[in-house]
Amino acid sequence: MKTPKDKKISFLFVSLPVKDLSNRWTARVTFPPASTDSTVIQVEVLDGEEKIIDKALLELFGLKLKVQNGLASLTCAQFIEGLRAERIWLHREGRESVPGGLTFG
Repeated sequence: MKTPKDKKISFLFVSLPVKDLSNRWTARVTFPPASTDSTVIQVEVLDGEEKIIDKALLELFGLKLKVQNGLASLTCAQFIEGLRAERIWLHREGRESVPGGLTFG
């Protein structure tokens, strides 16, 4: 896999709508320009009020990514390998786990 040399690419994942905005979440996966399989990509995770989620576990494409101070990371190769996995969840201590999916935004 290789991304364009002059463009960054982002994928946006959002939670299913739940009543409490603080239980909703978004996760933006950003590929920097000229990313390759070994490039480490960042995932920014915010709640439904657009506040940083301090600590969580993001289950994305079969991977369990530790979220610290609103950020998680994985390699481009890990992202591509997991595209066929269906589970996308955010797990936070003391809160219900909330599923999500890929969207446009």
